[in-house]
Amino acid sequence: YRQAIAAKPDYYDAMSNLGDIYYKRNNFAQAEPLYRQAIANGARYTQTLYNFADSLAKQNRFAEAESPLMQAIAEQANYTDAHYYLGWVYQQQGKLQDAYTSLQEAEQLFAQAADRSAHAEALLAMGRVAAQLGRRDESRDALTKAAALFTRVRNARGWNETMVQLGLLQVVDGSADAGLSSLQQAAEEARTRNIFRR
Repeated sequence: YRQAIAAKPDYYDAMSNLGDIYYKRNNFAQAEPLYRQAIANGARYTQTLYNFADSLAKQNRFAEAESPLMQAIAEQANYTDAHYYLGWVYQQQGKLQDAYTSLQEAEQLFAQAADRSAHAEALLAMGRVAAQLGRRDESRDALTKAAALFTRVRNARGWNETMVQLGLLQVVDGSADAGLSSLQQAAEEARTRNIFRR
């Protein structure tokens, strides 16, 4: 790829592919300028835009990661991963309303795509952000749906995280017994892994 770039400096495919090599090796600082140059030269591949944003976010440059994710969504409106990741990027910056809106969009797209595992992850993230926004009913609803989906896809880690979040929310809401029950279920499942062995 370096030879192709040397021969034709505006060859964005080569820059993007070389960026992918560094990206896959977790060398985000070297991947970033290659993606930036590929995009400046006309690359509009959603995966290039996503990887560029991820390279920035992995360097804790969350504000800079917003633009390539929004470009990826503009190129492909139903790009579920970009909506979900944009929500996470917003959350890292404390932009909770923007995070919630992006996560809602991701949740709806995952539901339409019938990707239950990703749908459950989006619901869990929505539940967390809704709780941070003080929207306890929305949080409880999202977390309850996430727990059900995680059970269907037999994802013990996701189910445990959801039950912990739900238990904490119940305790904060004044339902200490229900909250402690949810937390005990999560602890028991973490200890025994019984629920998902059936």
